[in-house]
Amino acid sequence: MIKVKSLLMRSLRKVSFLGGGGGGEEAPTGGKPKLWSNVVRDHPTPINNVVFDYCPPPAGSKVVSPPDEVLKEGIDKFSNCIVGTFSKGTYSYKSVVYFARAAQKNSLVSVAQKETNVFIFRFKDAASVHSILLRGTWYFGNRPLLVKPWGVVASQKIESIPLWVKFSKIPDCYWTRRGLSHLASVIGTPLSADEMTSKLDILPFAKICVEYKIGDELPDRIEVEDLDPVSGDKSIKEILVQYQCKQLICSVCHSLGHTVGACPQASRRWVRKVRLLIPNDLTEL
Repeated sequence: MIKVKSLLMRSLRKVSFLGGGGGGEEAPTGGKPKLWSNVVRDHPTPINNVVFDYCPPPAGSKVVSPPDEVLKEGIDKFSNCIVGTFSKGTYSYKSVVYFARAAQKNSLVSVAQKETNVFIFRFKDAASVHSILLRGTWYFGNRPLLVKPWGVVASQKIESIPLWVKFSKIPDCYWTRRGLSHLASVIGTPLSADEMTSKLDILPFAKICVEYKIGDELPDRIEVEDLDPVSGDKSIKEILVQYQCKQLICSVCHSLGHTVGACPQASRRWVRKVRLLIPNDLTEL
């Protein structure tokens, strides 16, 4: 019985070493078992569907300088891509792919993760890229994903973002292309408008996307001159302004994803609470 058990244990060790066992490999020298995750990481499986060429640099040179057509090939490959950057925090790659495919299932081709908070989205054509950029900031949960055309360096400081602005109580004389342009320019450079606003019919409000410079004022109301169609007299009217992500813009560090209350650069002063002692004779009144 002891011999049978000993033979069985030896056979199990051999199977484990050959890869037929569970989650570990027995070290040949009798050391600790090596996890299969480390085996796969240390020895990647070769894929032969891409054949690489041997292109050594010129003798004596340490700079890789391929022909221009090689570099242009890479540029053309990513021409239908946009770069998305989470300004604060990030999501896992699987979560980003899930959200992106749910929002753009008909035009999205693939998603790649360039850095921890930077993702590259490839679309089927230039029209899809243009429509995404006009929509402005994407929202994954409560986190804004700032989208830019491919080619913008991801490490560059983000100074401006597309921002959707809602203008209410607009005087009738402003419902023209030039009139709405003057309104939107108070916030930033006008980029686009939603479908209803683009018809230039009088509506309760207008929605316009502008290029907003982070740190500039975001007023809740703006005053405009109105022209009376009968008398020709001018008067001052007030327009209400609302924003899609105003609460995510910090007024201290001029970054996105948090307010001034959660800003690490904001100076805070602790004030000791004063407890008021009320005399007993006053409490009885």
